[in-house]
Amino acid sequence: MRVVVLILQVALLAACNAKHPTELESLEGAASAFRTIFDQSLAGSPSQTKVLACDISGQEAMSLMMPLKARMDPLMQVERESYLRDPTGYAQKKNFSSCEQHCLCGLYARVLEDVNGGQADLAILNKKAEAETTEQRLQCAREQKGLCESQLLRELRVEAAQN
Repeated sequence: MRVVVLILQVALLAACNAKHPTELESLEGAASAFRTIFDQSLAGSPSQTKVLACDISGQEAMSLMMPLKARMDPLMQVERESYLRDPTGYAQKKNFSSCEQHCLCGLYARVLEDVNGGQADLAILNKKAEAETTEQRLQCAREQKGLCESQLLRELRVEAAQN
């Protein structure tokens, strides 16, 4: 009985400590999926690998990027300000050292592009982002399993249609 209680406590602790993506990281996941779909459409390969469970054409993926970017821009500014307050703490909190595990190196590189004093971190993040393979980007895009049924996708489609 004590073993079962201990196992449950460990499982609960692990669940509480699991990293949940921020809103910006979730939006980046959607952007990653849309970029991958668009890139595949440009390649024109007849044997394109399905990225998401739903059908989104390359053209639609590109049109969804504009309203998505509009949502991401203010969040990126908040991240820049947070970085400027404590660059080292921010880099640790966002786990720059293993950003490739969650496909976030490119996102944080974009956050730091216009930040004075962030050039060292920016160089490291850019190097990691550039090292991502097509297969890694596809895998990251496929991790967006809930995107097809999401409120986000419905809203982006409405916003894209209005532009």
